[in-house]
Amino acid sequence: MQDALRFVSIISLMQYCQIGRSYWKYYFGVAPIVGGHEMARRMYKNIYFLNKGNTEEVDKIIKRFEEQITVTSANQVKRLNLICKNDAFMNAFVNTQVVSVFLSMDMEKHIIEQFAEFEKKIPL
Repeated sequence: MQDALRFVSIISLMQYCQIGRSYWKYYFGVAPIVGGHEMARRMYKNIYFLNKGNTEEVDKIIKRFEEQITVTSANQVKRLNLICKNDAFMNAFVNTQVVSVFLSMDMEKHIIEQFAEFEKKIPL
């Protein structure tokens, strides 16, 4: 249920929240039904591409994204607690915020390791 509601939580954060709206482009091409790690990898690639590989800028954006989405998600969950007791929907918001934490975990290194693993499995 949480995975199904993740799309709604992303839309809520990216369309109805002024802070979240500034990050919508980083979700381009992200399927909301994928796991958190895969979502973070796709978002990292988007951030990297949109900033033309400038790793300093990428790191700044990820840090700011994590800080702002953490506060925004916490506020959204507080508001939701006032109107509903649906744990799945609130958990979807929290899971969306968790992606921002994944992004801050040296995603470039993680992606390089995944490509290396892939190359081991698929000989050229």
